[in-house]
Amino acid sequence: MKLIWNDKQNTGTLNEHTLNDKPNLGFEYCFLYFTEHTAQYMISENTKTILEDVEEKQNEAGELETVTKTITKQVEKQVAGYGFNTDLNEEQITKIKEYIKNYIPPKPKEPTKEEIIKGKLNELNIQRQHELDNAIIELDGIKLDADETSQTRMTRALAVLEDEEKQFWVAADDSMVRLTKAQFKQALKLAGLKQTQIWTKYAQLKQGVLNV
Repeated sequence: MKLIWNDKQNTGTLNEHTLNDKPNLGFEYCFLYFTEHTAQYMISENTKTILEDVEEKQNEAGELETVTKTITKQVEKQVAGYGFNTDLNEEQITKIKEYIKNYIPPKPKEPTKEEIIKGKLNELNIQRQHELDNAIIELDGIKLDADETSQTRMTRALAVLEDEEKQFWVAADDSMVRLTKAQFKQALKLAGLKQTQIWTKYAQLKQGVLNV
């Protein structure tokens, strides 16, 4: 059981729910912290203090006049709860418990068509990136990683290898294999085709979302 509110942030929490409207608890507070272990609150009250200074002065005709000076000041007055130093009393705690018990969370806002479409497109983007990052091709019975990083490494190997030279390579199953320059060239071609297939598939899926 938890109810927290802060006027300065204009927000609060009721158990797992976020509050945007200040709870009406039947007593004044600007900060409230109520849990199973803590029950305290703050309250700040602005009051106007009127100071009057009365004096008699002689006017130009020699007559006495009463002059009253009024000064208004805005001051902050400390009252019960101010400074987070007061525990909630039993009556206040009862009101809080009743509020929590009777609280009905507001219905979630229905997403707009644009928000639904945006959410579906974002989901497709995530799925596409997952497939791109985990793409695998098969070459001469060997499964090789075909993501962007692997393609970059293949390109570097292709640039330095002689025609009949072989280079050790870690396959997709973490086994060690030896590949020729021709195999690296073919692997890059297959990896490019794999990427194109993935991009094309998700472009069609996204177009289907937009056309709904």
